[in-house]
Amino acid sequence: MNSANGTSSRVSLALPLQMFTGLVLGLLLALLWPKAAASLQPIGTAFIEAIRMIIIPRPIARVRHWADCLTKCPDIRQCR
Repeated sequence: MNSANGTSSRVSLALPLQMFTGLVLGLLLALLWPKAAASLQPIGTAFIEAIRMIIIPRPIARVRHWADCLTKCPDIRQCR
């Protein structure tokens, strides 16, 4: 949350660093406490399925958009 002077009170890390940190923490958890890590598997599976639900339809929608656009305008450079 922002404070009165406009600075953030949270530490913000770059996305690749966040991903690497999560990977390292996940590996450490799996190595040190395998049962606790195994109990988190449904959360990981749900996360991957949610990403699939978002990512898979995007190319299909894009192809459909271009197909509709090509039927409406003869010059592809005008289609956006």
